[in-house]
Amino acid sequence: MKIIITGASGFIGTNVLEYYKNKNYEVYNLDMEEPRNKEHRDYWQRVDICDLKSLQKIFEEIQPEFVIHLAAKTDLNEKDGLEYYSANIQGVQNIVKLCGKDSGIKRVIFASSMLVNEVGYKPKSIFDYNPHTLYGQSKVMGEKIVF
Repeated sequence: MKIIITGASGFIGTNVLEYYKNKNYEVYNLDMEEPRNKEHRDYWQRVDICDLKSLQKIFEEIQPEFVIHLAAKTDLNEKDGLEYYSANIQGVQNIVKLCGKDSGIKRVIFASSMLVNEVGYKPKSIFDYNPHTLYGQSKVMGEKIVF
């Protein structure tokens, strides 16, 4: 079984990739950064998830059955504005678009962040957001794309 894990060079992605690799999945790490674990280098392809054309080419070549989307800009670099977090918005749109095609993908998992709400805020419903950072706002936008 083939599984694409976007952002599998990061901490969570490294562990997710290792888990599925050990379960004998054919794993693919799509990430801008090299893997933390040098043993994962053979599974890595450098790709910007905001580049739909390149991303689509890889999806067509791999033909995954599963996608776990972890790739995101996660720092709190507020000085560069919301466009700095394009991976969290445009990247999500691209993943949704590719997974929404009749492509044989059986399941997709999207990761978000607790910062879609200010720390301590108690949401009244699943769609009650209260971000207090641009990063949080970008993750809200990503969640809305997925829903």
